[in-house]
Amino acid sequence: MTIAEVARMTGLSRAAARRCLHTLQQLGYIASDGRQFALRPKVLSLGFAAVATMPLATTVQPFLEHVNSQLCESASLSVLEDDEIFVIARATARRNNMKMAAVGCHMPLNGTALGRVLLAHLPSTQRDALFARMPRTSYTEHTIADPDTLLRILDQVRAQGYAMVDREIETDMLAVAVPIRNPRDEIVGAINVAIEDGRMSASELEGKALPVLREAARDITTALRS
Repeated sequence: MTIAEVARMTGLSRAAARRCLHTLQQLGYIASDGRQFALRPKVLSLGFAAVATMPLATTVQPFLEHVNSQLCESASLSVLEDDEIFVIARATARRNNMKMAAVGCHMPLNGTALGRVLLAHLPSTQRDALFARMPRTSYTEHTIADPDTLLRILDQVRAQGYAMVDREIETDMLAVAVPIRNPRDEIVGAINVAIEDGRMSASELEGKALPVLREAARDITTALRS
């Protein structure tokens, strides 16, 4: 963008826009070819730094690392933001798959174990309203998009206390997730373990990861009391 475009979009005078742009350029957040200005990768550090210092993220991060060390699999923490899930903490396995959501990413509610856990545990009126406007996108041939089937799944997730998805968001991804509760028994987030399909079946992932996730969830609730 040019200085004139920045001034017009921000409502600043051209002189004020010029001073701001040159300051940001000196700090390394933007680059310029002499006429136009563009963001540099360093600007991402502003958002990631804010997310990384969120109280819930800083509390949960050590427990994600523990899950990762026990299972040698990637683990994530997400919260509900608007009509999507927002990843705020992550412990990455050595065999990192770049398709897995990074900190700061938004993901859909349907097709993800994290999303289904968060949606299933909302108060009924809030859940129904969010469910009604939720996109019914089919991300793979395995994505469950039928409303009646999804409602039955959400009821099951709420009853059993966890969600499992099998190749619904990516054709080679499996995931299992559990809710995170605060000391008042309110759902404040969800943690998951996600793997590439082929290394183990959905039932094997459930049997291996679910007990570890549930233990971590209980420990996180205890930690949130302090």
